[in-house]
Amino acid sequence: MKLTKELKLIMVTGVLREDLLLSAPVGIDDVILKPFTASILFNSFTKVFGGDQSQAETSKESKIPEEIIDVSKITGASLLVVEDNEINQEIAKELLEDAGFLVDLAENGEVFIAMIYQKP
Repeated sequence: MKLTKELKLIMVTGVLREDLLLSAPVGIDDVILKPFTASILFNSFTKVFGGDQSQAETSKESKIPEEIIDVSKITGASLLVVEDNEINQEIAKELLEDAGFLVDLAENGEVFIAMIYQKP
């Protein structure tokens, strides 16, 4: 899987509204509804980063055991997590860093926008 320096945006929301999904803000590459599983996150990463779609499960109900999810092709990628809850920030950062990702945190959308315009 080729990685690019291009910014990829995945919106995670607990709001189950069809109009939101159909009219996701411009520039959003994928939308994930909470709660989500590791397989749903894997499918989204595969879709957004242009990976081998044959590895992605077709049903959101299907589960890929965590021990067989191969993220080695995107390990080392920089991720910017936008989360307003400090505990969730800590958990997300720790889990993603343990998986080999470089993680930056933004506590809200305003900080997120400022951070993406500061990145080279």
